[in-house]
Amino acid sequence: MKTTISVIVAAFAMMIFALPASAKINFGVRGGLLMDNLKYDFTNFSGYKNAFNDKLGWQVGVMVEVPVLFLDIDAAVMYTHHKMELTNDDGGYLKHSMISIPINLKYKLNILGVGKIIKPMVFTGPEFGFRISDEKFSFKNITNGQFKSFNTAWNFGFGVELFKHLQITAAYSLGLNKSLSYLIKDPDTNEIKQSVEGTNRHWTVSAAVIF
Repeated sequence: MKTTISVIVAAFAMMIFALPASAKINFGVRGGLLMDNLKYDFTNFSGYKNAFNDKLGWQVGVMVEVPVLFLDIDAAVMYTHHKMELTNDDGGYLKHSMISIPINLKYKLNILGVGKIIKPMVFTGPEFGFRISDEKFSFKNITNGQFKSFNTAWNFGFGVELFKHLQITAAYSLGLNKSLSYLIKDPDTNEIKQSVEGTNRHWTVSAAVIF
């Protein structure tokens, strides 16, 4: 996994240095809170459906913003920590950490010529996630729980830029692949009752400081 992260960071750096010298590159730092929501794929058992209580996770990282024509390319490398709890009688929790790489196309609106003070903006684009921590997966009647090592999602977001140096945004990440799988056991017979897969979707509220 360390090798994978090194390759990602190296590719990210090469992408930045390959940009034309005339390109105006803005660097920044970004942090925020996220709320996870798992969407499950059940085949014959629904006892765990909607049983997870979403908990606040968090993320922090670095970003670059490059103007291209009338849009901006916004790319970042983020450390992201996810957490959820089970609310039914079985109890338990799940949490894990990832390196997330969102790459968004961003459009800023200059309304009434006040762009130096405030600019509304919208953005969308893919996000790639790589699990870096040992997952914490603790439930009474669940076994073989496993987070996928690689996730993809598509982001939809909006926000404002203030005084060209502060960006406040909210985004919804729609998971595109199964991010979690586990087996549910019968507490009396210990037999497997259900194989479950889940797709992670989450809201994120972030603030970024642009240098």
